[in-house]
Formats: sequence, structure tokens, C-alpha cells
Amino acid sequence: MSRSRIGLLTIFPEAEYQQRVLPGIFSQAEKYGYDVVVISPLVQISNYNKLYVHGEFNIFKLINFSLFDGFIITPLPMTEERNMLLVEELQKLFEEKCKKPVVSIDMEFGNYPVVYTDDEKAFYNITEHLITKHNCKNFSILGGNDVFVPENTRLKGTERALEKYHLVLNKEQIYEGDFWYSSGESLADRYISGELDLPDAVICHSDHMAIGLTNRLIGNGIKIPQDVIITGYEAVQEASLNNPPITSYIPDQGFTGKRAVNALHLLINPKAELKPCEENISENFCIGSTCGCSEDLFYTRERIKKNQINLQLEYSNNSENKPVSIGTLLESYMVERLAESNSPADTLGKIYETKYLIKPYEHFYICLNEKWQDATADKSFGYPDRIQIVLKADKNPEIHGIKNHVFVGRGKEKFFEKSIMLPALHEEYDEPQVFYFVPVHFGTRSLGYAVLQNNLSSPDLIGSVFRNYMRNVNNALEMSRAKYQIAYISEHDTMTGLYNRRGMERMLLEMEAKAADDAVWSVIVIDMDGLKLLNDTHGHAEGDNGIIALSDAASSITDENEICVRGGGDEFFVIGLGNYTEDSSREKLDRFSYYMETKNEILSIPISASIGYALGKKEDVASYLEVFNKADENMYADKRKKKNSSK
Repeated sequence: MSRSRIGLLTIFPEAEYQQRVLPGIFSQAEKYGYDVVVISPLVQISNYNKLYVHGEFNIFKLINFSLFDGFIITPLPMTEERNMLLVEELQKLFEEKCKKPVVSIDMEFGNYPVVYTDDEKAFYNITEHLITKHNCKNFSILGGNDVFVPENTRLKGTERALEKYHLVLNKEQIYEGDFWYSSGESLADRYISGELDLPDAVICHSDHMAIGLTNRLIGNGIKIPQDVIITGYEAVQEASLNNPPITSYIPDQGFTGKRAVNALHLLINPKAELKPCEENISENFCIGSTCGCSEDLFYTRERIKKNQINLQLEYSNNSENKPVSIGTLLESYMVERLAESNSPADTLGKIYETKYLIKPYEHFYICLNEKWQDATADKSFGYPDRIQIVLKADKNPEIHGIKNHVFVGRGKEKFFEKSIMLPALHEEYDEPQVFYFVPVHFGTRSLGYAVLQNNLSSPDLIGSVFRNYMRNVNNALEMSRAKYQIAYISEHDTMTGLYNRRGMERMLLEMEAKAADDAVWSVIVIDMDGLKLLNDTHGHAEGDNGIIALSDAASSITDENEICVRGGGDEFFVIGLGNYTEDSSREKLDRFSYYMETKNEILSIPISASIGYALGKKEDVASYLEVFNKADENMYADKRKKKNSSK
């Protein structure tokens, strides 16, 4: 059946915020039967390599808005360190091209509706915990700017808890931060200097601010939690691994994702009946030691286990659905294997062999720009109109082998129009799907994109393994592209783009190896008439124009599985090995004559050429040379005939 489709724009999917929001979106979308297309760079916006970041953000230029029923966007992780450039660019893109419903999560995005996480409940619980468990009465708040909508909600949660216990928040003890370590460090310096008196507790509106505050205070002799209690928010990895670990709180952002899908579904179908959203009713507190409670060692150990890099392969669970660890990726020697590749097809073949590193998946595609190997066709902003699938890996392929899953080489290409984004998007599936679209690039040079497809019921979120796998793929394809360019330059004529003699020799060996035993050599030799006179009379520029025109004529009679060669100067060869006859060869010469007549009608100075051909059976290398020499003799015979007839 044909499914409705939601576009989900996010960034750096492996981060904790995204890892909590996405499962909620997926689970609710599955209830409605939506496919979800995740379009995402794999880096944080704060990444120091700005050229690489630019290449990652190019993926957003791929979107064809007409293919979607609606969009969900998560702008909050796109604004690290108050960097609004990406959000502003996306707002312009949506204003210009999007005519479909859009819902934003946790932050304003243009004039579209926003679904916010229930921060009020979280901060009510945090504050009540500090009052009832630790007898805190005097609070300071390290939050954000009032423009940030959730900030007011968070303060309201704290104030509601204080009001319940007949306490009042001193407005002068509310300090503005930027949700980063530096804000916590700045507030700590004010306490350390004596400018501010220490309260009973500082409630930080982000873990990063809590970490900065805690570590700076401890470094200056202030004890945590004995002298002051500190709490964070969002339960990021660094909070649990800090020394001391930060007491924090997990927002139910999965519930927010579910509510966002419901909001979008109602915009798409105003009369629709909404499916219920289930909240996470498990305990949201992450107890560290900065509040005075005993640290939850089980939680801390689980975080350490989740993030440790184990360089030993795990043999205890060989399930095909078991995700690969980052340690397995590092120990796979993927980089070295890819570096050994000597051609684009070989590179893609080796990438196909490493597909086990990104399991579990249903399908994995690499789609590259039509001319991704051509240095003169570099595209750093957007994508060309034609894309080609160069690799497709399937979970359970019907036909095995690299040759059935890598599509590079004459006659094997699988092209499609960029406007459809991916042919698989338009296929029918028994259950809703999730498609992750990620960029393939080197710096700002766009090579294409990759797509990982899974069933929405078991999506297995992409993370650090997939990100680093794609980094290896990006580097390997760029290396392959560079090698290809070097080989291309060494084997092709600069002026015409045709094979030179070096390229001809390699191609002859390939042709001979692939041909049937009864194949026939066909050699056509073409030589321009009067090139020296043309150069001397009209200049070398006109001579070059004549050579290019003649190369076009030779190319026009070069059929599939044949090669066209500039032998040097004004000499050209068209060579094939297959089922040739005298009739087919004479037909080629007629085509050449017709092309030259047509071309001369538009040339300022008409040109002519002598031509000869020969056929001979494939026997050995010497047989080709005999055929070539015979064709060359016939060309000179044609040239002599012309001279004699002109006397």
C-alpha cells in the first residue's frame, strides 16, 4: 500500500537529546502507518572543521518538499553555543519551498507550531527533591535567556514547588547562562571571589553548566555537596562520568516526540482521531553525588559500559540483529582495506564487503552524483539533477556477490532523477519504514549521499559507529576519485578527452580478455588532411578547432564496447572486438562521411580526413597489430587517392 511520509530534520543523531526524541517520533508514526525520512548531518554544529560541517549541511539541499505530507524539525541541537546560522538557513528554505504542515520541537522555528517538553514537571520534581530530601530553603538558579521559551516553564516548576512548601525564590539569585560549561565557571568565580554568598543549592538548567560550576568550585576548595548542592538537567553522558557525578534528571523527550507526531497528524488530517501517547512513567532522577544522596552506581556503570570502547570482538552474541560496537569498527581495519583499492569499482566493492559493520539494516544505498569522479564537475552546494545508485546492500539478498550489488562500469549504471530522492521511497512495504539520508562528501565537495533503511518497528538508531563508518566511506571515495583523476589524465588526451596510446593499450588488454574466441577485430584509422597548411595559413587555434571537430566525428561512430583514441597529432582510431562484418564497417564509414558533411556546414573553415578500416579474427596480440597495420595502409591509400584525384 502507498504510505504517507513524514520528513524529520535533525542533526548529529547520536546525541542524547536526539536519541530520546527519535524513538518517540518513530513509535507514534508507526501507529499511523507513516514512513519517516530522517534527513540529518552526522556532525555537531559546533564542530571546529567548518569546511567539513558545510559539506554535511549540504544534505538539506536534497529535500523535495512535494514528496512529503509534513515535517518535524528539532532546531534545539542546531543552536549549540548560540549559533543560529543553520536554523536561519533552514527557515529561509522552508519559507521558499515548503507548502506542507510543519511542527517544531522544543524551540521556535519560523511561524510553525511548537511542541515543548514538559520541563515544568521536571523542575518541580527536582526542587521538591531538594526541599524534602535535603532540607534546602535558599536556592539559586543558573538558567538561560528569557527569550528561550522553556526557560520560563522551568522557573515556573521551581516556583510551584517552593510555593507548596511556603518558600520564595529570590529573583536576584536567578542568573543567566548559555547552557555551556563556561556559564557555570563564571558563576563559580563570583562565589569564589565572595561577590555572591553560597546558597543551599544551585539548580542548573543544563548538565554542562552544572559540570562547569561543580568542577570550578571544587578546584578552589569549596566542597560539593557539603558547602552547596548542585543539580543539572538532561542527564548527558558527561554528567554521570564527571568526578563527582552530577545529580541530574532525564526529560521525557520521547513523549515530546510522540506529541509532535500527533500535532502534525492533526495538521495533515484535521478530522483525524488521535492515537494515545504513553508517558515514560519510570524514575527520571539520575542520582549522582552532588545533591547529597548516595550515588546510583548501577546507573553510572551502565553509562560507562555504554560508552566504553571494547577492542576485543564479542563472540557471546552473534545475532544478525546485534549492532556492531565502535571497538569492532576500529579493529575491522576498514580504512586499510579501502586504501588498497585501485579503482572506483574496487573501492565500492570493498565498501560492500564491510556492510556488516552497520547492521542491523534492511537496505543500505550509496547514491553518488552523476559525475562524482570528474574534478571539473565538483558541486559544493546542492546536488545535480541526475544521481546514480552505485551500491545497494540488502539484509537478505536474493542474489549474492559484489557484481550484483555494485553498479559501476559501462552498462551497469543505475541513474535516477534527484527529484525522487531515492527510488526505494516509492516502493511498497508491508510495514512502515525509516530512511536515514546522510551526506557523502569530502570537505565542501559533495559526492552524493547514503541511505540506511529499516523497519520503523525496530529502527536501531544510528550512532557513533555509523558516523565513523561514513567518515571512512567519504575518505575512501575521495581517494578513489583522486586516483581515478590521475589515471584518467595519464590515459586520456587533454584536448579531446579521448583515450591516448597508453589508455588504448590498457583497454585493448581488457577487450581481448573479455571477448569470445571467435570475435573479430575492427580497426578504423582516421587522419586529418592538410593540418600543417591549416596551421600555417589560419593559425594554430583554427588547427585545434579542426582537431576537435575531427575527434567529435570519430566519437560519433564509436559504438558501445568500442574505444576512440587520439593516436597523436591529427590521427584517430576507432577500435572494437566483436561481431563485425564488411557491411557493418562500410556503414560506419558512411556515418562518418555524413557527420563530416554536416559539421562542415557550421565550421568557418571546412576540414577533411582520410579514412581506412580493416577486419581480422582474434588470435593473439599480433593479430591486432596486423589488423591495425592493414587499416593504416588503407587510410594512406585513401589519402593518395584524394591527392591523385585533385591533380
